[in-house]
Amino acid sequence: MSNAVAAQARGARVFASAWSPPASLKIVHPERRDPLWSGRLNPEHYAAYAQYLNAYIRYAASRGVALQA
Repeated sequence: MSNAVAAQARGARVFASAWSPPASLKIVHPERRDPLWSGRLNPEHYAAYAQYLNAYIRYAASRGVALQA
């Protein structure tokens, strides 16, 4: 977050991109037990993932970073 604050202070626009949901929100396939394996988001956790993303936006705002996208 410190890089985002510094970049914004210099006039940069800051954006965030979700690369992958937390492992606890993914479907674990029986043949792929390795937690680093990128499973897909479990549909049962769509609401929890939305809350997770919103929490990051609030965190950035609380540090003074206005995310553009």
